[in-house]
Amino acid sequence: MEDGLIIVVGAGIGGLATAVGLHKVGFPVKVLEKSSDLREEGASINIAVNGWRAMDALGVSDILRKQFCRIERYVAMRDSGAILKTLCIDDCANGPHENRGCIRNELVKALASALPKDTIKFGCSVETVDISDEGCKVTLASGETMACKVLVGADGSYSKVKAALGGPAAEYAGWASYRAMACFEDGIPNFKPDFNLMYGGQQGGIAGYYPLDTHRCYYFLGFQASQEEADELKKANQEGKKADLARRVKNFPKHLKEAVAGTPQDEIFINHIGDRVVEPGETWGRKLSTLIGDAAHPTTPALGQGGCMALEDGVELAAALRDAAQTAAVPWAQVPAADIERTLRDFERRRSTRCAPLVAEARENGRRITARHSWLGLFMRDFFIKRYTMEPASQFKHTLWYPASLEMPVEA
Repeated sequence: MEDGLIIVVGAGIGGLATAVGLHKVGFPVKVLEKSSDLREEGASINIAVNGWRAMDALGVSDILRKQFCRIERYVAMRDSGAILKTLCIDDCANGPHENRGCIRNELVKALASALPKDTIKFGCSVETVDISDEGCKVTLASGETMACKVLVGADGSYSKVKAALGGPAAEYAGWASYRAMACFEDGIPNFKPDFNLMYGGQQGGIAGYYPLDTHRCYYFLGFQASQEEADELKKANQEGKKADLARRVKNFPKHLKEAVAGTPQDEIFINHIGDRVVEPGETWGRKLSTLIGDAAHPTTPALGQGGCMALEDGVELAAALRDAAQTAAVPWAQVPAADIERTLRDFERRRSTRCAPLVAEARENGRRITARHSWLGLFMRDFFIKRYTMEPASQFKHTLWYPASLEMPVEA
């Protein structure tokens, strides 16, 4: 084992953010990824200002800002296109704010580019995990074993590391979501840097549509579905998925229907939406292991914070371990196991306290925005949107997070 080696399982957003943070503070790190190359991370992800603060701390934000446009307004409307409410982001409290949609693959590539080229080991599927008082060991599908000082599970909602640690797993939240990216060779018609939220009629559901740049937009459609129905849609061929999506958006505004029609069927994805209850102050690791991102606190996308929380995790974990080494006043490889274990549990308590209310709010948002309605229910929903949502004072309260500096590496 390399002295002080930290192994991160999973080369998604959270895993790579953690690796970049650890590299910046001078700690040896390896990322194990089961895929043969950087993950195909889907279409797009909306990153709010807390996510951008995290990426600033990691040193990867500028390359992404150059690629993707800043969202300036949120626009809520009925599926008929009738406007319910608009909100200018610059009018919101606790600014300045920054929201941009990023292609997931580009975000992953930006994070990976900040690492030495041999940091990520591809084709490494973790089969078993052994956690002891002195370190951790993983066994790969190939039979190879790797030992490390600290193990970080960043392998998603159905994490192998999480399974080894025990505790409640993610559960289906009662809805599914189509998502895709549409490209317009001649530019997006009537381009506006708006995040459009389109609320369905009695059938329920919510659609979203926002530009990534002047030629590409991201869109999604969330809708209630039983577990069985969601399973069948997931198993359908791509032609069937596109036909089902087109049917579900037939009453939505023209620009959404045009985006669906112009999307190649192989580029339409569908996801089961799941989460788990997170309690403030809970811990999820054991001994010299921990979890980050969806492995620790899976959430629905109804608050737009899953990726941002994973980025926060990466920065905070790197800073916490760096501080533990500084407090011990010894090189990282010599920091006592008891100090590291205490640091990991403190990190988890801070992160669960931060993430628990966001996961709960996202769950409630998802239930509300995908619900089916009577005519009276539609009236009440629209009244609620106009009166109580998208308020400048509270719209981005969940983004009030500021990173520790990672600019002072310690001797590894």
